[in-house]
Amino acid sequence: MKIKLLGISSSPRHGNTETLVKEALRAGESLGAETDFISFVDKEIKPCNACNKCREGGNTCIISDDWNEINSKFRNSDCIIIGSPVYLGGVNAQLKAFMDRTHSENDEMLNREKARPLIGGAIAVAGGRHGGQDDALRQIRVFFEKRGILPVGIRKPHKQMGATGHAYYESDIINDKWTNWRGPPSSSLQGASDLGRRVVLMARIFKAGMEATGIGFEEFIY
Repeated sequence: MKIKLLGISSSPRHGNTETLVKEALRAGESLGAETDFISFVDKEIKPCNACNKCREGGNTCIISDDWNEINSKFRNSDCIIIGSPVYLGGVNAQLKAFMDRTHSENDEMLNREKARPLIGGAIAVAGGRHGGQDDALRQIRVFFEKRGILPVGIRKPHKQMGATGHAYYESDIINDKWTNWRGPPSSSLQGASDLGRRVVLMARIFKAGMEATGIGFEEFIY
């Protein structure tokens, strides 16, 4: 069974967030997933301007930028990993703009055709150990639920809503270790890897269940 896993790093730099997203993709590849990666570096994603042109027909956003290209890959993936740096206790502006613009694809269309991933995983990186990662993860998970995507968390190094990292300077994430908790030493990289595996495994289970039951994607509304 072919599984398409898309990884998105919304950071404007090739840095720590991208490192964790790519680690998750590597884990997904180890389970046979076909992976693709999108970096928001040099991408132009304008905010929604509430013009409502998307409601006048076609469910297409008329704003001319890189959003449509990114959204096309988003729609055609089976599962997705979204990573964001933490800005003022939440996701960064680039990711929020991308998420808001999916409003152009209304619920009727999303439930009628294969127009979204089935499973999603979230990654957040901040400059402090408790720098707002949980709030950023919640924002991404709320986006998943609003778009009909089932969110998946991690169990290693411990149970979390998604993978997190503590890194201030570029490339610091590779040295981010979990040592002061109950259990063997672990790392943010291992958390991202666990997320990638769990997202792909859940997507495989989900697709197999739909095939076995004959329930089509358009009937899956929750």
